[in-house]
Amino acid sequence: GIPVLTMELAVGRASRKSAVLSYKTLEKPKSKWHIHGWLCMIGCYLLMMFYTPVSAWMLDYFYKFATGTFKSGMNSEQVSGVFNNLMASPVEMIIWLAIIVVFGFFDAVEDFKKALKRSARL
Repeated sequence: GIPVLTMELAVGRASRKSAVLSYKTLEKPKSKWHIHGWLCMIGCYLLMMFYTPVSAWMLDYFYKFATGTFKSGMNSEQVSGVFNNLMASPVEMIIWLAIIVVFGFFDAVEDFKKALKRSARL
């Protein structure tokens, strides 16, 4: 948990490079630490593949709460039915996934712009 995160942040700050390149830069010759950089990248992709659909479900649920599809007093079978309907509709799921990906893209672009402005001032 926290110790690994602290170590990864320290490696990133010390090398000022991506996860894979930072381990290659900082490791001793004939060391195998660069493998950890690749594992970090694979882990990020796996987490992204897991959390993107979950975020799409959350956005769909928020929309359904806002529009009144979810009503007070629904039992677990009715709520389950709403989720099952979402899973049975690939078009609806793709739309929510696309919205999440677009939000994530624009968020990353804004962060990149801020970082670029900071580095230009240095």
